[in-house]
Amino acid sequence: MTEDRGVLNTWSYDKLGSKWTTLYDVIDQGAFSIESAWYPPKKFFIHLYNLCFPLDNEVVIEVKYEDETFDPVGALVIKTLTHEGDEGEVSEGRLWVEETEMEDPTVDMDWDHEDYDQTQMEFYESVAETQDNLLSQCMELVETDGLSFEDVD
Repeated sequence: MTEDRGVLNTWSYDKLGSKWTTLYDVIDQGAFSIESAWYPPKKFFIHLYNLCFPLDNEVVIEVKYEDETFDPVGALVIKTLTHEGDEGEVSEGRLWVEETEMEDPTVDMDWDHEDYDQTQMEFYESVAETQDNLLSQCMELVETDGLSFEDVD
């Protein structure tokens, strides 16, 4: 880990799924923010799930994210699914991701345009609403279509 709470690029890409990852706004109630390059660090969230699962077999990891250009805007869920296996009930983590792209209407506006602040606020609200909807879709689809961790790149 580097002094600014980031990690080295190669290690981060191989182990966390993004070029670099920085934690910030760490809150002791299980909420925090991550900034990463290019992709959401899916492998990081899988590692987090694997650490949490022994403490709580019903742990659910919920993630909302957006790129600085809002392409993509998305959500990710990791959840424990239980099914019958050869030797009885088997519990395993599954992951599902949903994303879309959004176009920021303020990109072509001057910051001092009379409608800039209102337009920006409405856009950010629509991003949050989109993320909430995508998170709901993830919660449903992880149950039926969730990926095993081995299938996550």
